[in-house]
Order: sequence, then C-alpha cells, then structure tokens
Amino acid sequence: MFSKGCAIWRSFFLLIAFLMPTLPSPAQKTGDKAIIVFDASGSMWGQIDGKSKIQIARETLDSVLGGLPRHLQLGMIAYGHNRKGDCSDIETMVNLGPASTTGRLIAQSVRRINPKGKTPLSDAVVMAAQQLRYTEDKATVILVTDGIETCNADPCALASQLEQSGIDFTAHVVGFGLTHEEGQQVACLAENTGGLYLQAGNANELADALGKTVAVAPEKPMPVEKAKKKPKHNLIGRLSLTEGSDPLPKEATNGVAWYIQSLDNQGSLGKKLNISRSEKVAWSGDQGHYLVSITYRLGGKLSEQVTLEPFETLDQTFSLNAARIQGVSSFMQDDFNLSKASLVWTIKNTKTKKKANLYGDVLDVIVPSGSYEISHGLRGEKANMNPPRAVQLAAGEVKQMDFILPNSKVTIEALEADQTRNTSIRQRISLRNEDGSAGKTIKYEASAKPVFLRPGAYVVSIELWDGTKRKPVEAPIDVGLGEKHVFAIQLPQ
Repeated sequence: MFSKGCAIWRSFFLLIAFLMPTLPSPAQKTGDKAIIVFDASGSMWGQIDGKSKIQIARETLDSVLGGLPRHLQLGMIAYGHNRKGDCSDIETMVNLGPASTTGRLIAQSVRRINPKGKTPLSDAVVMAAQQLRYTEDKATVILVTDGIETCNADPCALASQLEQSGIDFTAHVVGFGLTHEEGQQVACLAENTGGLYLQAGNANELADALGKTVAVAPEKPMPVEKAKKKPKHNLIGRLSLTEGSDPLPKEATNGVAWYIQSLDNQGSLGKKLNISRSEKVAWSGDQGHYLVSITYRLGGKLSEQVTLEPFETLDQTFSLNAARIQGVSSFMQDDFNLSKASLVWTIKNTKTKKKANLYGDVLDVIVPSGSYEISHGLRGEKANMNPPRAVQLAAGEVKQMDFILPNSKVTIEALEADQTRNTSIRQRISLRNEDGSAGKTIKYEASAKPVFLRPGAYVVSIELWDGTKRKPVEAPIDVGLGEKHVFAIQLPQ
C-alpha cells in the first residue's frame, strides 16, 4: 500500500499521462514530448504528514513511472540540487527520450538528488522549453515546485512570452504547501499558457486535487477557449501632423508631452498624469473614459477624448494639425571644430510672441501653424546670430531651411619681444567706431583660445594676467567672411 505521499506522486504522474494527447496516428513519426522541471531546492526537505517531500518522491517514482503512455517522450530537469545560493544551478538530469526508458532513469536520478539550493524556476522552465524546441514543435512542461521564484525573474511575464513565441506551448504547475499569495506568483505560468495549476496544503488535499483532475480528464481533451488576457497596454498612441499623414519620428518631437485624465459621466476630470515625453505612448489603465492631452513647442496643444475597453488595446494616431520645421546649419569652412552645443536656434511666433530656443547644428521641431521668425547662430552671443528669417507655416507643412553661418575663426597671438607667444591673456573684443576707437563690447574671452566673429571691424584689447602688471594693449582687426584669421599683436615691454 502506498502512503498518502505516494498517492500524491502517483496522481501527479497519472496527470502527466492524461495531459498528453492520445496516441498519434501511424503516420506520425514522433510522440508527444514533455519535460518535468523538478524542484530540488533546500525547501524540499520540508515535510508533508511527517515525511519529507523529497523522500516521498524517491519512494513513489519507481512504481508510478512504469505506467506512462508508450508514445510519450519524457525528460527531466532539476534545479537547486548542487550548490547553495546559486541561481545558475539548473541541470538536465535525463535527456528527452521514450518514457519506457527515461521513466526508470528519472526515478534513479531523484534517488540521487540532495536538495540544498535556491529556486530558479523561471530559467529552468525556459531551458525545458528550448530543449523541446517550443518555437517549432508542440511542447509541454510540468513544473513541480514547493516554493516561489527566488532568482529575480518574473514567471508571469515569462509565461506570456513563451505563449506568444511558441507553436503550442503549455505549462502545468503543481504547487506544494504554498499560501494563496505564493500560489498566485507561480499559477500564472499555467494560466498564461492554457495549462493547469494545482495547489494543496497537505498530502490529502494534493492527492484529491490531482485525483479529481485525472478523473474528469477526457481521453481526447477538447480544445478550450482561453480566457482573454489583459493586454500589456490598452492605449498606444502616435502623432501625425495632420489627419492621414505619416507618424512623426522621435527626432521631430522634442518638447512633446502626453497627459491623461480620467473623465466621469458628469464631465469631471481626475488627476492629470504625464505618461510620455516622446513620439508615442504605451499606457495601461482601467476601462473607462479619458481625456488625452498633448502639448508641444510654442503653446501647441491637442485634447481628445478616448474610451478604453477591457481586454482591448486602443491603437490611435493623434493628429496635431501642426507644422514641422527642419533646419540644417553649417560654417563656410567645415573644420572649425565647434561644439554642436554652442549653436542655438531661436524660433519666435510673431503673433503670440512666444519663443523657444533649441540647440545643435540640426533643427527638427513641430509647432502650431502660423507666422514665425527663425534665427540661428552661436549660443549666448546676440551679435553672432544670423538675422531672423520670416516664414509662414500651414498645418501639415514641412519647412526645410538651410543656414550658412558667416562667422570666422579668429586667433589672437600675443607676442613678447622675442616673438614667443604669451597665452596668459584675456581678450575683450569690441565693435570699432568710425574714428577707430573701441565701441560696444560684444565678446569677452578669459583665455587665449580662438573666438568666432561675424564679418566686420573690431578692436581687440589684450589684458595680461602673467604677474607683470603691464597695461592692456589694443589693436584693430578686420574680420572677413567665414575665414580663419590669426592676428599677431606685439605686447609692451
């Protein structure tokens, strides 16, 4: 007579047989395939009715495994049996093969197992699925566990991934002595793949659960429509300039922000949530009515009501009724080696007076339709900005603009009497008045590094900070269009 524990394992392996489809036709070359993923973690020393769970398995397997269907291909993977605290402790104990042979090998392997480690059940299920070639063939995994995942993995997400990428992947889960909360953490492996989850708090309950499942299992299981799964996101949104135009790419949506608010039947709005700052949004919320708001540069805004349904994904393109500006800038010489962060675009709406600054040598931005002035130049230097260009933008229009910066690269060499260069200088550059005197200062550089200037007449004043306390020296300079200038200025003795 078998003990209660033996009844557990007899029922479990009978379950395997009934979960397999019936004997294939003679035309089939291979049988059904399954791999047992066996929990050999340290908690298997826990007891059911006074006997350790691992000992129950050892006593029962010899008798139970002999009754499996001949067409079944069966293997076994174990985890947690070699090393303590090692999440990679997963091993194929018996390779996939005819159950008439592998059944005996599985029983022998379990007799040798000495539980001691962690519970990397997700990675073990992945290994089993891969060995079953689940992306090419039908595959069944039976996980026997007395604990939850302890190796920083998400069994629920894994199950959904295996279900989506597999041809016909099913995982059945048998839980030992898990609480309801613990059971929910592994039950999703079965639920998300159309399998069975069986939970019991003691040997009798486990035996009853497995027995009832086996007793009602039809010889040829009828296909059961899977319950609808809650989608990962029930709102996916994209942006377009106008109705029917292509979705906007990420590079065009700098400054975009998405917001969502719940909307009740009385028209009251809930808390405003920022859900994205990119060209698209992927968001999940409860079913109901919502207000989606999208803001962008220079006061651009769109608000639209949407309704989210349970178990469905609303995939919608939101049309901004906006325009797009694309600008490219370059110097007259391409080796000035000026940081892109040093370049600024200024966009001003001539009606609302709203203004935005964007940085870099490339401009790509969406704005409301209207009239604008666009200027470009060196950041923080009004005197080095190109004069603004006026543009009128209609909804859906893509305006492409090229800017050639006329600035020259100017290097001041402060020379001593022996013609050696003194780099301990400060440069003050001013516009030159008609009488040759220094006018308005437009640039101050506290080093000897080159500066960038627009064409014109200037006065440069050199101050020394080398400890010699010499007076500043001034010199006129004339800067051409997009050139490289080196001006040598003799220092006083």
